[in-house]
Amino acid sequence: MILSLLLLLGGPLQHSGWPLETPLDRLLIVSVDGLRSDALVSGGPAALPALHRLLSGTSTLNARTDPDITVTLPNHVGMLTGQFLSGADGHRWSENIDPPPGKTLEQQAGRYLPGIFDVAHDHGLRTALFAGKSKFSLFDLSWDQAHGRPDRTGADHGRDKLDEYRFDEDPGRLTASARLALQAADRTLVFLHYPMPDLAGHSSGWDLSPDSPYMKAVAQVDAELEVLMAAIQAWTEDGQRIGVILTADHGGGSPLHGHSRGTGLWVNYIIPFLVWSPWLEGGQDLYAAFPQRWTDPSIRQPGIRGPQPVRNLDAAGIALELLGLPSLIPAAAEALVPKKSPSVAD
Repeated sequence: MILSLLLLLGGPLQHSGWPLETPLDRLLIVSVDGLRSDALVSGGPAALPALHRLLSGTSTLNARTDPDITVTLPNHVGMLTGQFLSGADGHRWSENIDPPPGKTLEQQAGRYLPGIFDVAHDHGLRTALFAGKSKFSLFDLSWDQAHGRPDRTGADHGRDKLDEYRFDEDPGRLTASARLALQAADRTLVFLHYPMPDLAGHSSGWDLSPDSPYMKAVAQVDAELEVLMAAIQAWTEDGQRIGVILTADHGGGSPLHGHSRGTGLWVNYIIPFLVWSPWLEGGQDLYAAFPQRWTDPSIRQPGIRGPQPVRNLDAAGIALELLGLPSLIPAAAEALVPKKSPSVAD
């Protein structure tokens, strides 16, 4: 299986970048908890048609988690903020349990931590997060009416950066919620989290055998994605501009029923990163498409300094790019951004 994965990683070729003349109107980010890249190799397109359709876009099976941690919640903080766990701009959230009542990202980081929902909501997009684990309440609290930052961009859309949040253990209901949210508004950003492979991995191991509980869980995710892809196809035929980013928070299998035994074990840190849209050119490798942005790491896990591989936290930046929105400003540079001048009435 290691050999099969390495054969798919490939070498870089020159390519120009996102061939989008007009930004997308709707974007779905899917996080598949515990999805190893070689699960897609093992399953193949016959068993996992939706995942392989997404893989046919601009993608790689050689993306990385955060270099310092391979557990769920910290990596999702990275996906939503574009920040590493450590470093000067690090988000510093290392806990992987339901957050204590009232604890926010800002309290942990010692500063306000903006995310993609800040940028999207402040520019008038509808935002939503649907998750299969209760610990995602961290994001609903951190960016709610009481804790979200005031809108400093154009019209005031309020401090609550998440229009809709839902925790649900039923994957079908998560899929239905995401489909409804994407259908409800013209300009929309939806984040969808499926927990099933991680749950199966912890209970039965990250076994890639065709009939293993883990591979059945991956196939269950694929079946949910098939529902969403059918809807996206119908919306595209109506001229609606929509895209999908899919990645994972971590892999798994070291130890057998886990994914946190150090950061030097590839089964835990090699993950997929798939960018797909009917409005984007397909068949491109991410490293080939952006040779000056990312460096293929082979099977290594680089640190936060030096040339970077594609990481799951890149979902934040790519999502904003595809929607034609400004990038997130690193926390260390935020103090340099002028605030709105107070009026005489203030």
